Amino acid sequence: QARAVQDLVRVSVADAAEQSRVGERSLERVVLSRQPFGEGVARCVERLEPAALERRERGGALHDVNRRSSLRARLRQHELAVSELEERQRQIEATLGFTRTQIALQRQRIEKNEQRLASMGPLRLKGYVSELSYRSLEEAILSLRQQLAAFSGNAADAEHELARLRLQIAEERAQVRQAQLQLAARQQGLSRNI
Repeated sequence: QARAVQDLVRVSVADAAEQSRVGERSLERVVLSRQPFGEGVARCVERLEPAALERRERGGALHDVNRRSSLRARLRQHELAVSELEERQRQIEATLGFTRTQIALQRQRIEKNEQRLASMGPLRLKGYVSELSYRSLEEAILSLRQQLAAFSGNAADAEHELARLRLQIAEERAQVRQAQLQLAARQQGLSRNI
């Protein structure tokens, strides 16, 4: 039995990506089957156009979601790199602080031994200090100077590494800021589209 066309309740879904099978298309098919052929064809063509747009929009939404997740992943990657570099910077600064302390101590030891050596000179000439004691003190000073040179070289290397790390940290922070801005722009663009 044929019935008259009834007003049907339309179903709208808040998020078409979650429940893509639910929509008003299935309800429209029921109404279209009861209409004359010419009008039905026009309605079918009309019905197909929004479906194509809807698929494109849905694809765009998925693209945006994927793009946002890739932006978030890139942001996390740069943030992790910054934290690793900052940890390395703290380690080098601690090592550099220790090395600078050792340099200061070595300089004090050298100065003290040079003063002792200077005071031993006249005594050595008079025979009050053995040649062996004098030579061993000279060797101790030479050893301290070699250690000082090694510490100074280590300090210079650490300072160079520290400068390089600071540049890397600045670059990574710039990348973090750029990713944050891109993510904010993407989210703002999506909120405008809704």
